[in-house]
Amino acid sequence: MRVVHIIDHVGIGGAQKSVTMLARVIHEYDSKLIVLSLYKSQSISFHDELESDGAEIHYFPGTKLLGIRRIVSIIKFLRVERVDIVHTHLVYGNIIGIIAARLAGVPVMAMCHSSGIDPKLYHPIRHWLETWLLRFAANMVTGDSHSAAAAQRPRLKTKPIYAVPNAVSEVPPIPDSTIEAIREKFTAGDDCTLIITVGRLSAPKGYSDLITAFNIVSKLHPKTRLVIVGKGDLYDELAEQIELLGVSESVILTGPRGDVPALLAASDLFVSSSHWEGLSLALLEAMMSGLPIVATKVGDALRVVPENVGIIVPPKEPKKLAEALLTFIEDPKKRKIYGQNAHENATQNLGPKPWAELLFSLYEQVLSETNSKSVISAVSA
Repeated sequence: MRVVHIIDHVGIGGAQKSVTMLARVIHEYDSKLIVLSLYKSQSISFHDELESDGAEIHYFPGTKLLGIRRIVSIIKFLRVERVDIVHTHLVYGNIIGIIAARLAGVPVMAMCHSSGIDPKLYHPIRHWLETWLLRFAANMVTGDSHSAAAAQRPRLKTKPIYAVPNAVSEVPPIPDSTIEAIREKFTAGDDCTLIITVGRLSAPKGYSDLITAFNIVSKLHPKTRLVIVGKGDLYDELAEQIELLGVSESVILTGPRGDVPALLAASDLFVSSSHWEGLSLALLEAMMSGLPIVATKVGDALRVVPENVGIIVPPKEPKKLAEALLTFIEDPKKRKIYGQNAHENATQNLGPKPWAELLFSLYEQVLSETNSKSVISAVSA
């Protein structure tokens, strides 16, 4: 099976990580993965990782969403490569990918990666167009979590949407020297608790709440450090909040990083302060890295974070977020036990094999239904 994934870009992001994970296991299904990126390679991206796992990456940059030249080029590519199925991701990928796939005569499965709408990224015409294509042109629509599928269901009216919850790969061992170097850079000594969060600096992530909560924490435990990994349009706003609260020595905005697995391995505790979320891949990676979790009760958090792995708190309540962080900061033994439970749970329940099996069963379903319709059309003619 020749599978093409069409995605906005191959830079850092949850959707991109899922494509990268598929590249690692797709050979087990006698299939070939081809990735089409709608933007040029980012400074930090999964390009090399995808390539090393045997995937092909092709770039189709354009200046306009519905640029005819780009769409025609993708149509030609799909036909020449004799692609069996197209799998699209994110808004631009869904719009351009569905149009190109249908015009090329290739069945297409679209995936939605959000359980909410970021107002800074929302555009009414773009949203309407994606909705129309998902409802009437995609052969199948999926969500990357149960909550994302539920959130997108009203857009689709009577059309079904299938949940394909995110999974996470086992983390390769990180050298002790690397961990020591990271802790030396970001911590205030051996007795320092290093808290980490990873994600785009945008409204849905609730980072302003997290910084407010950490201000409470730092007054009781001044050596504690918070590392926020990611980039986004709220960087300056968050940096100003950190400065105003006087926690600039304790809260570090790292920007985008290509060594997230090492940062997780060097940390003591993972926190997610999201206002809305599907199923955070960063949270799953933290569990696989053996970190206890503090997360807000949004998306699929309750499904994947059992009571012996982390603490779930209501969103938009910094005080309760601070109390949960303090629970782990003040009890290193509990932190260790919960971290071990997190790794065990992720290894047993959140690995790539069941995820890939579900994904390929849906591919087969799309192909089977498409072939059946083709036969019916031919007989009717």
